[in-house]
Amino acid sequence: MLQKAVDLTSGEITTDDVYLRLQRRLMQLLVVIDREKIIAAGVTEVVDYPQFRKLRVVLLGGKGAKRWMDKFLDKLDEGGRAVNAKEIEMCGRRGWIRFFGDNPSVRERYCIMTKEVSCA
Repeated sequence: MLQKAVDLTSGEITTDDVYLRLQRRLMQLLVVIDREKIIAAGVTEVVDYPQFRKLRVVLLGGKGAKRWMDKFLDKLDEGGRAVNAKEIEMCGRRGWIRFFGDNPSVRERYCIMTKEVSCA
């Protein structure tokens, strides 16, 4: 499930990288289980900005997001409180916003775009 999300990156992270960071407790894995089957997975990390801490969703993938997204957001809130984060941050494809649109605490603040640095 996470491989699809990794494939949408610019290549800055692999599933092996995630696995190593999970082992070192630098990232956290959340899974959504329905009838003893994993239907979604997300990876988070704590980011300390100069003014406050955020819990960042690094990768998220799965099926049937309408069924589990509200509970997933609740778990993110719990995780954020546990690490004293002020906000939850998620970078991803713009299509994810439709799953958060009904939640009044979720806003699209900015879109992250990338461009390769030219050699000359």
